[in-house]
Amino acid sequence: PTPPVEARPGRLSVTRINDLFRDPYAIYASHVLGLNVLDDLDADAGARDRGDIIHKILERFSLEHPPTAKKPMPDNAYGALVAIAREEFDKTDARPAVQAIWYPRFLEVAEWFLTWEAERRTGIRQTFVELKGEHTVALPTREFTLSGIADRIDLLTDGSLAILDYKTGPAPTAKQTTAKFSVQLPLEAAMARDGAFHTDKDGRTIGPPRALTSELAYVELKTGRVVSAVEKNADVMTEADAAMGHMVDLLTLFETEDTPYISRPRPQFLTYDGDYD
Repeated sequence: PTPPVEARPGRLSVTRINDLFRDPYAIYASHVLGLNVLDDLDADAGARDRGDIIHKILERFSLEHPPTAKKPMPDNAYGALVAIAREEFDKTDARPAVQAIWYPRFLEVAEWFLTWEAERRTGIRQTFVELKGEHTVALPTREFTLSGIADRIDLLTDGSLAILDYKTGPAPTAKQTTAKFSVQLPLEAAMARDGAFHTDKDGRTIGPPRALTSELAYVELKTGRVVSAVEKNADVMTEADAAMGHMVDLLTLFETEDTPYISRPRPQFLTYDGDYD
């Protein structure tokens, strides 16, 4: 399909840039045709539901128990985290699999997370969670808006930023970032440098100041490990600039009406079926 340029999306999220590169047809089906995926009737909790609940628990813990100079972690941190988890899981009574399977699994994750968090807080000034940001890019024919929601941004003691993404499943590898198959976090680093997460649309401060990012990582909650989004010894901001250049080139290509939205031209590393296959 080759829809007219004016029918093509003028804004996408950082995660959808990955789809535009790997499966353009999915962007065509969802953003041009407006074909949205519906949940099955009486569907039980899936990976997305589980991820949403766990993200909310960790978001609340960071907001309700922020680090201070005198007390990096709250007293009885495990009890505080479990209390939040119990409240969030109790909101899912209509989905029995969540209670029966995912709550006990989260309790296993909680111990590792708190150990990691306690060590991490010795090097951060402030943690920001679920930050929404937008960045405008000038294309040959129009302006394009890139949006993103950062799971977590830490303002480190050296003034740089660390951008983290919580994963309840497998995380992309640094090689996938280098190959431009997964550019979400480098794009967020470029956005943060330009202040996209600093203020909201009304000019109110909501996130860290404009700064360079020194760490990009995925936090694999299921396995209890932190996976760097960039290769060892790679410069984070160099990767950010490369990702932004890749995105602009890709968007410019799709600003030409002759460029088709084909299905899965780059299927490497994909381990799941596409919604529009």
